[in-house]
Amino acid sequence: MPSPAAPSDEPALRFALCVRPEHRGSAWRAELLAEDGERRDFVTPLDLVRHLARLGTPSAPGGGLR
Repeated sequence: MPSPAAPSDEPALRFALCVRPEHRGSAWRAELLAEDGERRDFVTPLDLVRHLARLGTPSAPGGGLR
């Protein structure tokens, strides 16, 4: 089992992720909630993964939760 990474001086991005799997009568959905109360909704897993890949990359559009 890998050991946890050593703490960094970089600011941490903290958020809660709520995923609702697809089931009969309801499509897949996810919500990403930031500590400051900002919320983003995702309708496909790929949209969520693309957004997460950009987090912490300030030069990329959508690089934060904003």
